Amino acid sequence: MASVIKINDFTEQLAKGTHVIGTSTYKIAFSNTAIVSTNAARSDLTEVAYTNVSGGAAPTVTVTESETGGTTTLAANAVTITATGSFGPFQYYAIYKNSGTASTDYLMQAWNHGSAVTLSAGETFKISFNNTDSSGTILTIAQS
Repeated sequence: MASVIKINDFTEQLAKGTHVIGTSTYKIAFSNTAIVSTNAARSDLTEVAYTNVSGGAAPTVTVTESETGGTTTLAANAVTITATGSFGPFQYYAIYKNSGTASTDYLMQAWNHGSAVTLSAGETFKISFNNTDSSGTILTIAQS
């Protein structure tokens, strides 16, 4: 199971209105260089090229929110990528808000897969948030 990397800047960007869950487009960035909690935007990452991935671009992830009793849960759909040629290696991946500019593509959360992965043509890699097959919790926000 991948371990979570908390992105420190996420809560500030959320408070500033940068992240508008439900209307913003979110994508996944892959890297083989460690993603750390002080990374704030996609420009802080060393991304793997998406030239050999079906669709040819960073995959889109659907992020939703729900609130119960003052606690908001953010969930994301599982994402499967398919290699059309050699893809990787990558060990880390992060969800970011797609603005079209790397310096303002703010990170939400990241994960360390634990070991590097390289896909060959036809192979797939599935990211299941919170170990669920369809949609899983990626984080909760609660009032104190």
